[in-house]
Amino acid sequence: MKRPTMTRLRLSQLRTPRATRRVTALLIVGLTVLGAGAGAALEQARGPQYQVRTDVLVRFWSIESYLLTGQASSVNSLDVADAATLAQSRGVLTDAADRLGDGQSAAELAASVTVTPQSTSNSVAIVATAKDPDTAQQTSEAVATAMIAAVRDRISTTANSLSTTSGDVTTQLQQRAQALTSSIQPLEALASGEPEQTSPSSKTAIALAIVGLAAGTLLVIALVFGRPVVSRARDGQRLLELPAVDVDFCAGARTLPAERLVRRLLDDRPEGPVLVVPVDADSEKAARRFVDWAVGNTSSPAEAARIVLAPEVDGVVLRPRPAPGQVAAVLFVVPSGTARRDLTDAATLLRAWHAPDAVVVTSGS
Repeated sequence: MKRPTMTRLRLSQLRTPRATRRVTALLIVGLTVLGAGAGAALEQARGPQYQVRTDVLVRFWSIESYLLTGQASSVNSLDVADAATLAQSRGVLTDAADRLGDGQSAAELAASVTVTPQSTSNSVAIVATAKDPDTAQQTSEAVATAMIAAVRDRISTTANSLSTTSGDVTTQLQQRAQALTSSIQPLEALASGEPEQTSPSSKTAIALAIVGLAAGTLLVIALVFGRPVVSRARDGQRLLELPAVDVDFCAGARTLPAERLVRRLLDDRPEGPVLVVPVDADSEKAARRFVDWAVGNTSSPAEAARIVLAPEVDGVVLRPRPAPGQVAAVLFVVPSGTARRDLTDAATLLRAWHAPDAVVVTSGS
């Protein structure tokens, strides 16, 4: 018989507000540390990573229009976006893989190379990632070279398709095509930047730690909203269908309903103690304060002696049960914020010995 009761005691303690605060803090800190640890482990597993950036300046883009009319037009943001799309095309990446000759395929290059249009500077940023700085630099420069070569092929193909049997027109097309490949040069590769080590980095650990912190916070919020508590006397009254009163220990707070409840119990049940029972271990302090308050509002030492603080519910049940009439009444003391389940569990456990007569919900410090 003792083992199940002690098990209930430990479970009751785990549901107290103080334990909930501890669990909340441990949950948030634990998920934050777990996220940071996972980020650090991920960075270590990834190994060293280096990035090199090569910029390609878009100086001219209206190739077909220039070949037909000989008139040049200024570069706009759409032209730069088209150039970035060309750099990411399968043809350019296949040519770059052939130039590197290290066994990488176009698909593998696509996973390690990012191309970003820079509208403000009319350039395309090619960033290559590799496990060593030399490979990263060779990859970014190979993609830039293949991109420029693709534009040169486009110029030659377009000029050949526009050629006619007329000698003057063909000569003009050839001259304009030569100008595009020699003097105008639509694309110009700039010098590559210095290699930058991106991994191992603390950024991933920090990012995953923030994710863990957010997840822990959201989980705690969900647990709080999913764990209804007793916040006022009306909650206890609805749960147990018993009289319930609020007692605020703050100075100047009104306690008239509680005074009337204690007075009615003392007058209507003149024999036996009025047992004040905390619903769990963390409610003992509030129950002791209520006993001191109630004793201070009695009219005689005999009445004061009848108000007795009992151990928590499990302790009451484990004690030898008094004979009928030896207890005048049982008052449950529930601090505001106690889980409703704790109150109903305590009432169920105590009902086999002596059903509670009223509930007191305490607040204030």
